[in-house]
Amino acid sequence: MSKTSLTVRAPGKLMIAGEFAVLEPYNRLAVMAVNRFVYANIALADTNCLTLKDFKLRDMPWEFANKQVGVDTADKRVRFVESAMSVALLYLYEEKTTWQPFHLSVKSELDDEATGKKYGLGSSAAVSVSVITAILQQFLQKKPDAELVFKLAAISHARTQGNGSGADVAASAYGGIIAYSSFQAYWLRDAYQEATNLKALLSRDWPYLSLQPVQLPAHVHVCIGWTGSPASTASLVDKVLQLKKNDPP
Repeated sequence: MSKTSLTVRAPGKLMIAGEFAVLEPYNRLAVMAVNRFVYANIALADTNCLTLKDFKLRDMPWEFANKQVGVDTADKRVRFVESAMSVALLYLYEEKTTWQPFHLSVKSELDDEATGKKYGLGSSAAVSVSVITAILQQFLQKKPDAELVFKLAAISHARTQGNGSGADVAASAYGGIIAYSSFQAYWLRDAYQEATNLKALLSRDWPYLSLQPVQLPAHVHVCIGWTGSPASTASLVDKVLQLKKNDPP
């Protein structure tokens, strides 16, 4: 039987090198998880509801219908959580795993608490990973492995954001420092559209993807600074891809 409630956490990320090079097939990037987290608490309840503490959105009803979660709000800030919940529940559906109504509550340490400004630590990716992990762990009654969480969160994130390398998702799912080459967002979007079901996409080869743990020497210490100015990953990626289109042949 499922536990009444549980809380999981997923770390944010920091790109070390290759943040835009990784947008090209087989190019590698170095990314690391950081010790700031997104927390997802799932508690069995009489009805389905969602709370996003950082946005002060509380006890929003939701339903899962036609393989899609719909949250009863016009606030677009729920979209990453909504997508992650949809993918997780679709996976349970395909696995013929029953689930019960639940209250999901999400809290992030990845933004500035006073101003709400983003630090650039991959909050949407960590949200996706934490939400998917919480739902699967609650109803599968075991901790899901990192590869499954990564792939489900990558699917969820790509269909919501539309672009990006998935390196932030990898850091949140696996932790540590990773040498990473991207699955390529356009490939994943096409593969998702072509797949007959979620399990088929999960089981097939992701041809561009590679992940390799990296161990820093013991004498190397990482010091992180913040510019004080947030940036939109989706917007920056679009600009880089546009520059590529405009390059002479």
